[in-house]
Order: sequence, then C-alpha cells, then structure tokens
Amino acid sequence: RLSWLLDDHISCDDQVPDINGSAACDFVMTAGAEQIYVQVVDPDGAAAMDTISVTVPISSPPVVFLTSPLSGTAYTTADAIPFQGIVSDDNDPPEELAIGWRSNLDGDLPITVTPDSSGSFADVFSLSAGQHFIELSVIDSAGKTTVETTFVEVKPPNTSPNCSLLSPLSGDEVAFGDSVLFEAAVSDGEQSPDTLDIRWVSDKDGEFAVS
Repeated sequence: RLSWLLDDHISCDDQVPDINGSAACDFVMTAGAEQIYVQVVDPDGAAAMDTISVTVPISSPPVVFLTSPLSGTAYTTADAIPFQGIVSDDNDPPEELAIGWRSNLDGDLPITVTPDSSGSFADVFSLSAGQHFIELSVIDSAGKTTVETTFVEVKPPNTSPNCSLLSPLSGDEVAFGDSVLFEAAVSDGEQSPDTLDIRWVSDKDGEFAVS
C-alpha cells in the first residue's frame, strides 16, 4: 500500500500499485518550495519512504494596457471601432496569451487577435447602439487573468441636418443697396440647433455670412 504526502498533509492514501508497481497521485500545489513524500508498506508491515523537493515559481498575472477604445469616446453603429491593446507576461510570450473582448450589451465580441512579439494587438468591430461597458480579458497558461475596462457610447448613424429658407423667398426682388433679411430654420436629429455650423452662400458673391 502507498501513501502520498504534500509537506505534512496526506494527498492520496492507501493506494494499490498496478501490476508493474506504478502508482500516481494528483497534487494541488501553491507557489513556493514544497516537499513530496511517498511511503510504501508491504503486507508484513515493512515500510520504505522516498521524498523530492519541488519549487513552484510565483506567477504574476499578465500586464495589460487597453489603448482603444478609450472611455468617454463616442461612435456610431456605422463606425468600425478600433479594439487595441498591449500585453506582457512573466511566464508566457505575448503570442501565447488568450485575449477576449466582452460588452455588457453585445456579449462576447467575435474579435480574434494574436499579439505580435512586442505584445501589440488590434482589430476593428462595430457595436450596437447604446452605452457599452467593455471588458478586455487576458489569460496566461497558468490561468492568471487580468481584466481592463472601458466605457463608450454608440449612437445611430449620423443623419443630415434639416434646413428651410424663410427669407428671402424664391423670386423676391430687392433694389441694389437695400438691406435684405436672411432667415432660415434648422434642426438636427443628433445635436442641438445652436451647435450647427450655418453658412450663407451666393452664386454671385460666394460665402457672405457665417452663424
């Protein structure tokens, strides 16, 4: 019969080796140096023990810099939004890290990227309309995970403003030198009228007023 110990704790007890004398035990080990013992006892009670020292290196999670999209940036549903970042890890090369993007509105995003040797990665993707809380997760081979977040607002595609010329009317005649009232009504589906850039242009005199 065999017993396995990790430091002072029994991990596998009362094992029976196979016909070839082999036996195995799975251990959950923590970072640092640990001692593994195996003890065998024959039917007459005679025992033998062997031991090895194992050092599990301390593993740090990946380091991640989310460079795009930046929090507070506004897009439309028609935009190809850049999803970019830079990663590094103590144990794994950048090319072997698993990268995933997720939105609270659109779920897991189908963005498949592999970092280059410097750790940089980039792709583009369009999001649905709404306020998106986005997570970038990076996982290394040890299961260590780092998550970075960003927040963006996505609006419907931009539409053209509306403009109606109120004065002068088409066909009006005025004397040379007279003052002419130029008046228009404007609106826009995405922004306030007072933020619109309004320009008056004549086919004779060119641009003559900006408001």
